[in-house]
Amino acid sequence: MMIADFGLSRQINEPSITQDSSIFGVIPYIAPEVLYTDGKEYTLKSDIYSFGIIMSEVFTGYPPYYDIPHDEDLVIKICSGHRPKIKCEIPQLLLDLMNKCLDAEPQSRPTATELYKLIEEIN
Repeated sequence: MMIADFGLSRQINEPSITQDSSIFGVIPYIAPEVLYTDGKEYTLKSDIYSFGIIMSEVFTGYPPYYDIPHDEDLVIKICSGHRPKIKCEIPQLLLDLMNKCLDAEPQSRPTATELYKLIEEIN
């Protein structure tokens, strides 16, 4: 499996995509702290949140929030803690890992290195 669509990606040491701190991306994949700061809080932990959303899509086979409009109401729901529902059977270890990535508090999410190690342990 390959995960792609890195059209807005950049190297860590490169300047931000935008100078005016606007929100870029697709609402369901954007971390809540980015949504409620109008794009001023893009961090590495925001990427971990997005990875958690991708995990939910891989587990279910459906895009996140496929059954509700991607509008301001969804933004409010995400900022209030709403996350994609997993309605299929997956190992608890993977569900826990996904939920860590989707934590509302960015500092509580794993780092990319920690995430890599946790995935390696699962394998």
